[in-house]
Amino acid sequence: MSDSNVVASTDTSTLPNSKRKLSTEETDSNKMMQMPSLFLECHPIDNPEDLLGVVRSPPRWVQRVAPIAPRSEFVMQNKLSNCHTEKDQFGARKRLDARTVPKTLVCHDYRGGYQADKYLHYPYEEIVGNGYTFYNWAQIDVFVYFSHHFITIPPLCWINAAHANGVKILGTLITEFGDGKNTCDEKIFKDIRSMREFTLSLVELTRVFGFDGWLLNIENRVDNVEVLKEFVPLLTEMLHQENSGSLVIWYDSVTVAGELLWQNELNDKNRYFFDSCDGIFLNYSWNEQNLSKSAAEAKQRHLDVYVGIDVFGRNFFGGGMFNTHKAVDVAAKYNLSIAIFAPGWTHETLGNVDLFFEKFYNRDSAFWSSLWPYLYTHPLNNYFTTNFYIGLDKV
Repeated sequence: MSDSNVVASTDTSTLPNSKRKLSTEETDSNKMMQMPSLFLECHPIDNPEDLLGVVRSPPRWVQRVAPIAPRSEFVMQNKLSNCHTEKDQFGARKRLDARTVPKTLVCHDYRGGYQADKYLHYPYEEIVGNGYTFYNWAQIDVFVYFSHHFITIPPLCWINAAHANGVKILGTLITEFGDGKNTCDEKIFKDIRSMREFTLSLVELTRVFGFDGWLLNIENRVDNVEVLKEFVPLLTEMLHQENSGSLVIWYDSVTVAGELLWQNELNDKNRYFFDSCDGIFLNYSWNEQNLSKSAAEAKQRHLDVYVGIDVFGRNFFGGGMFNTHKAVDVAAKYNLSIAIFAPGWTHETLGNVDLFFEKFYNRDSAFWSSLWPYLYTHPLNNYFTTNFYIGLDKV
């Protein structure tokens, strides 16, 4: 896939404007606080009571969601180029069946989500400038828009950028801490009826907003675990009936007994949830033995195990940051997929510096270049069209 096919998504714009001024992230935040509510916005859902209302009366912007572009059935493994060689590096690349290679998931988590990317129009030129942008769409399979709101609906700009590049984009369902436990036990998993109503609403929300599935992030103890155990396969089945290409991915947190115990591997304590959906996103505090055991446990579904990769490096193998490639190398050794969490680290930790965008771009390019040999490029099934009309007619 050539650069001309790439559609980048940023947290700053869906409408290009070459005259916009550059500003710091702090200035952007202050400007956003002044925005009138008349401008269309993308919002999360903070409690179960609001879910049905959003489904029945969605925002107008859902009419602008683009369908996902078809990708080729083959991929090509990337390799680093060396310009200091006489060897021809530009010959035909071996084509691999996309179903047989590890997948790459990117979990957004930039500054908690819903920054300037939630706005569809911009009343201030200064807002657009030094925002975070993602442009390696051809090298990933799944994009998760993440926040700590109860239901995270991906903003329009991210849905359309992902879909333009054939990438599936997921929302996030998260419950955590005491409030999360109450939501699970007293509301969404209170009983089978409540769970089924919630599931139906989630499926309809996914359809109406045009994204491709969910990351399930339950990070609190669940007393009614038998209801939770029925929820995961039911949601997966209903979404597949609606959209055969949809995905439901379980985050490694709650065990089959309803306890909040991160396993950092696939084992009999979380295997039920893995078997009930399309994949598992392993917690980040793993070691090589955990990955070896996960690969053995998953057997033929090893590509559905997404190894958690925390770019911030919190209690994480290799320390993350510019050493993230060390962890990715171990995941590749066991032929497991990867889930890259918070790659916006290259932007978020830069601070207020001169030539901000240039420095961010250099940092971001260095980061992704270090991962390049472990990623696969996915061509789009687009037809190349052109014409030779020069703009003048014969008189």
